[in-house]
Amino acid sequence: MKKRSHPDKESLEEGLVIKFPSNVSVYSDPGSMLKQALQTHLFLRKDLRNLSKKVTSLTFSNAKIKKELEEARCAEAGAKEAMKGAVDKLAGLKRENASLQASLKSSEDKLSQTDKMLTDALERLDKAVDEAVIETRGKLMQEYLLGHTDTWDPEKEIKVWDQWKELKALKIDDEGDGEEEEAALEPRKGNEVEGLTGDNIKEAHHEDRT
Repeated sequence: MKKRSHPDKESLEEGLVIKFPSNVSVYSDPGSMLKQALQTHLFLRKDLRNLSKKVTSLTFSNAKIKKELEEARCAEAGAKEAMKGAVDKLAGLKRENASLQASLKSSEDKLSQTDKMLTDALERLDKAVDEAVIETRGKLMQEYLLGHTDTWDPEKEIKVWDQWKELKALKIDDEGDGEEEEAALEPRKGNEVEGLTGDNIKEAHHEDRT
C-alpha cells in the first residue's frame, strides 16, 4: 500500500480546526492525535476565557468612562449655566449702579440748585431786613425827637431786628465751623453808628434848636 503524507490541517469535529506537525503521518497513533487535539482545545478554551474576561473588563471600563464623560458634560453644562447666570447678575448690578450714579448726580444737582436758591433768598431777606430796620429806626427816632415818646432804645424796640438775629443764628448746615458760619451770617445793622444813643441824639437836636 502506498504511503501518503498527512495534510497540514484536520477537522476532528465541526467548528474546531487542529493543526498537526508536518511530520505526523496518517499511520500515527490515533490516541496521541486525540490527546494533542484535546490539549489544543483546552488551550483555546483557556484563551477564550481570558479574552472573555478582558472583554468584560473593557466593557465595564468603557461603561465607567462613558458615565464619567456624561458626568463631566453635565458638570460643564452646569458650569456654563452658572457662568451665564453670573454674567447676567453682573450686568444687572452694572445697570443698577449706573442708575444709582445717575440718581446721585440728579440729587447733587438739585441740592446745588436748592443751596443757590436759599443763598439768594437769604440775601434778599437780609436786604429787606436792613431796609426795614433803617426805616423803623428812623421813625422811632423821629417820634422820640418830636416828644411822642420819652425813651428810645433801638435794640429793644425794633422787634424785627431781634427776630432776624435769632433766625440768622440758626445753623442751616451742619458742616463747617460754627463760629465762621455765625460771623458770615451776622446781619448788618444798617447805618448804626457806634456810641449813638437816643439821649445823645436828643441832646444834639436840642442844641440845634437853641
